[in-house]
Amino acid sequence: MGDFASKAGKLATEEINAAGGVLGRQLETIVDDETNPGVGVQKATKMIQQDKVDFLLGTVSSAVALAIMDVAERYQKIFFNTGSNSDQIAARSATTTPSPPRRRIPSTSRPSAAIW
Repeated sequence: MGDFASKAGKLATEEINAAGGVLGRQLETIVDDETNPGVGVQKATKMIQQDKVDFLLGTVSSAVALAIMDVAERYQKIFFNTGSNSDQIAARSATTTPSPPRRRIPSTSRPSAAIW
């Protein structure tokens, strides 16, 4: 997402948490700036499996965005593409946006987002 967008995301997280969070839960952000698709897949997978992120946000590289779309679909997570643009991304976004299963998240868990 770039340095300014990353800082804005952190500031928004702080403001949301200061106001009580989301549904009474505090937010946490995990920031990464990977531009290699293979490494991006590894990091996104780790964030989902180990860090237990609820959604992924960002990317400045279309190649990384396409790779992250596959990871998000595999794990049924939401991916907000904020900066990458290609015909492949537009076509996939229009036709293959997955519907993640609805599930109740215990109030003791801390929602987190991975920001590229």
